[in-house]
Amino acid sequence: MGEIPKKSFDYARCLQDLQTHHTAITTNITNYRICLENIQTIGRVNSPQSWQDFINKDCKKWQEQIQTDINYLTPGQELFGQFVDTIRGIVETEQAESDRATQEILRQKEEADKRRNENLQTAIAILGFGLGAAQIGVSTAPYIIPQQQPPTPIQLPFTTSQPHPFVLSVVLSLLFGVAGAFFGWGVSHLFQAIATRRFKAIQASSNQPAISTGSQQSLPQGGKQDT
Repeated sequence: MGEIPKKSFDYARCLQDLQTHHTAITTNITNYRICLENIQTIGRVNSPQSWQDFINKDCKKWQEQIQTDINYLTPGQELFGQFVDTIRGIVETEQAESDRATQEILRQKEEADKRRNENLQTAIAILGFGLGAAQIGVSTAPYIIPQQQPPTPIQLPFTTSQPHPFVLSVVLSLLFGVAGAFFGWGVSHLFQAIATRRFKAIQASSNQPAISTGSQQSLPQGGKQDT
């Protein structure tokens, strides 16, 4: 397939050579007739018959043969051109499909990266708010949970009816941490939604001048047509 353009070029060059030879023979025949007429006029005698046979038979035969070859080969040149155009169209179609597939892959990769960044931001927000809330729970536990006086050691679960203050502090810290994690998840999604909406608004505003410019260019044309 890669040799087809070269073969097409060689084919066109050979056909052009045939056309050049045909033109040269036609010109030589005309010049030969003029020379024969001049000889007959000067010598006032008829030229030899062989000279007349050469121009009437041999030259005519080769001229007709070359014209036949040209008529036979010209459609082949058109087929070569159509074949090359077909190959070019196939290559352009495949290139367009390849570019479209590449753009789709890049778009999917961009969306995956964006989703990964959003998940990372959400995880950081959940972890940050959760740890902060858990720390607040630990700090406020002594003010919320009554402390035992004197302090008693921690006992095994289900061995006493009243849980130890340390256990209650841990539970309170976990509750604060879970509440903080949910709060961080909500805040992260809220900020992501605001950022997405702002990005879409920026895109819409950036596309607006091109549309308005096109409408402004179409208005003077319409005005000129009306006048």
